[in-house]
Amino acid sequence: MDAKQWGGTRGSRAGWLGRGGWRLPIPPRTVDPGAGAPGALDGPGRHRARGAPCGWRAACPRVGAPATHGHRERASTSRCMNDVRHPMIEAYASQLIQAPADVVWDRVAGFDSLPRWHPGIVSSERVARPGPGAGPLRRLTLRDGAVYLEARLELDAHARCYAYALLEGPLPVRDFRAKLRVTPVTATGQTFVEWHATFAPAPGHEAEAGALSQRIRDEFFAPGLTGLAHTFLPPRSRTAAPGMEERH
Repeated sequence: MDAKQWGGTRGSRAGWLGRGGWRLPIPPRTVDPGAGAPGALDGPGRHRARGAPCGWRAACPRVGAPATHGHRERASTSRCMNDVRHPMIEAYASQLIQAPADVVWDRVAGFDSLPRWHPGIVSSERVARPGPGAGPLRRLTLRDGAVYLEARLELDAHARCYAYALLEGPLPVRDFRAKLRVTPVTATGQTFVEWHATFAPAPGHEAEAGALSQRIRDEFFAPGLTGLAHTFLPPRSRTAAPGMEERH
C-alpha cells in the first residue's frame, strides 16, 4: 500500500508516538461503503462488501481439524506506507464453540460487542472520526486501564468476519491488522472461531517480536475466545471465568 492510499507522503513513517503509545494513520474510506449512514453497519448487519472477505490480504490460517489456542510467529512481508517492506509478525488463537455459527456471529459481529463476552474489556465506546475514513471507530478500555483506539476496516456478514486496525494503544507495534472470523463446523453443528493479526514491532522493539505475538495471543485473543465460548455453556456447566461473573 503506497503513501497516497494512506494520505501520507512517501518516506513518512508508518506510525508515530502519540499519547498512550504508537498511533497509526486512519485508513481511507475505500472498503466500507455503508459507513457514512449512521448505524448502517452497527450490530450484526447484513452487508457484504466487495472483494475478498474482510478485505484482508495477509496470509490467513485455514480451518482444518478444530483446534484450541495457538499462535504463529512466522515472519511474512507486507508493503508499508513508505514503500519499504518490513517483516510482519502473526498472532493467532482459535476456539471451538458449542453453538451454531449464525448465533455466534450475531453475538460477536457488533463492533461494540466485546465487553459483553470478553473478560478483559471493561467498555467499548464509539468515537467520532476527526476526518474521512472507512468504518466506525471504537475506544476499548481494558481491566488494567489500558486504552486502545481501533477502526473497523470491513464487515462481511456473508463470510461472518470483520477486519480492523489498531490506531492507538500502549503496545509497541505498527501496521496492526486483525480479523475475527466465525466458521460453521457442519458435521457437528458447532462453530470454529479464529482471531488472527499481523503487525510489525515499533522501531527499537524488533527483538520483542516473539514476545509481542505471545502477549497478544495469551492476554487478549485467547482469553476473549474462552470468554465467548463460556457465554454459550448451559448455566450448570459454567465455571467462574475471571471477569465474567456478572455477564450474560
